[in-house]
Amino acid sequence: MATSENIEWNVYETIVHWHESDPAGIAFHGNYFFWLERAFSSLLHDRGYEVETEGLIRNIGFPVTLIECRYLKPIPVWNRIRILMGVSPKSNLTKLVMPFKIILSKTDEIAAEGEIQRRIVSLDSFQLVECPDELRGIFGFS
Repeated sequence: MATSENIEWNVYETIVHWHESDPAGIAFHGNYFFWLERAFSSLLHDRGYEVETEGLIRNIGFPVTLIECRYLKPIPVWNRIRILMGVSPKSNLTKLVMPFKIILSKTDEIAAEGEIQRRIVSLDSFQLVECPDELRGIFGFS
C-alpha cells in the first residue's frame, strides 16, 4: 500500500483480456467499472473484511451513488494494469468517497482516474446507517 495526499492506497492488479477490448484491441470503457468493483472488494479483503460473508452477517451494503472517471490514455489488450484505490478524508460515517487511479504497469502512466462515492446502508431497508464501530478502522474512521 502506498500513501499520498493523506490517502492510503490499496493496489489491485489485473491484465486486460481480449474479451474486455473493442475490435481495435483497446479496453472497452465500461469494463473499467468492473475493475473498480474488484479493486473495492480487494481493498476490503486486504483490510480484513470479507464483504461476501461479513456484509450479509452485519446486514451492511455499500452501493455506488456516483462515479466520476477521466479517461486519459487507452489501455491496449494484454497490458497489465494497477488500480489504486483509497478512502478520502472527505468520507464520513455514512458516505465513502474513494479516489482511484488506473495505471499502466509497463510505463507507470495514469490511464484513468476519478472518484467513486458509496453509501453505507442496511441491506434490509437500503436506508443509510452509520458505519458500525467494528468497521471504522477499515475506512480510517476514528
